[in-house]
Amino acid sequence: MSSMDFNLAKLNIPISVRRAFDEGKIADLYQEMYRVADESASVEAERRLTQRRAEYFDSILGAAQGAAQPSIIKTQSRVIDYKARRIDYHMKNMMHLLELYAQSRQKGSSPD
Repeated sequence: MSSMDFNLAKLNIPISVRRAFDEGKIADLYQEMYRVADESASVEAERRLTQRRAEYFDSILGAAQGAAQPSIIKTQSRVIDYKARRIDYHMKNMMHLLELYAQSRQKGSSPD
């Protein structure tokens, strides 16, 4: 997918991220991007945890005697792994959007 496939005006790059980029504050920019990615992943992980807990309790209540019981620790660790993957996913997307934003800024400032 090329950068021309995106309309940058429609992208949801937070104002604080744009401002940090425009001011050249790379450390602040990265920190803000990570905060946004972490918040997004936390919401998703909470939903996943709720779903996993429901599945866990459903399996306990519906399991026949002698059947293997799921581990709550294993279930929790899966959610933690899921959150880490989602943070990575959001960071990659934000980096890609930032690259597109940087390209659009360069095109806008180049004399033609």
